Amino acid sequence: MVDHVSPLLDRIREDQALTTLMACLEFDLGGADHVEFVRLASGDRLEPVAGCGAGGTYFLCGEGAGEDRPVLYADSEGSAGLLADDLRGALTILVGLPTWHDCHFARPGGLDATTAEAERFHRERLEDDPDYPDDSATVADALGLELAPRPELIRRLHAAWSRTVPDYVLLNEWDGAYELLF
Repeated sequence: MVDHVSPLLDRIREDQALTTLMACLEFDLGGADHVEFVRLASGDRLEPVAGCGAGGTYFLCGEGAGEDRPVLYADSEGSAGLLADDLRGALTILVGLPTWHDCHFARPGGLDATTAEAERFHRERLEDDPDYPDDSATVADALGLELAPRPELIRRLHAAWSRTVPDYVLLNEWDGAYELLF
């Protein structure tokens, strides 16, 4: 059951151009069906709200008012991780750091290496696809998001990801735990 008490999600739903831009940023409100039944190990509520082109799903976790709940992302290959403490924080990361999927926190060099790689991926994406719409400012303005520099967004993503265990571990229907994303 989808909790429709979310001004941010409603804003995206109400504006077709914004819906399309968010789908380009891999946040598709029409793709909220996950590839399998899942639940949180903590037993807390898990609500799918969007999907991505690679078959992943964004979930709001726990109880509380709509978008004020933590956001977990689960891919279609059995990995999951906490993205942010709330929907606004998750959307800020998705909009300001569209290559967030490519972050790898276990690499030598720590967050500095992850940041350098994210900057490289961003440059390459713009160079390789001249038609790629870098509409982050437009989307941020439409959603009332305050974008931060990519290094700060990577630090926020890492901080959230670091809190995945134990409360946001995702289990499949056979109680097998998803691997930790990144």
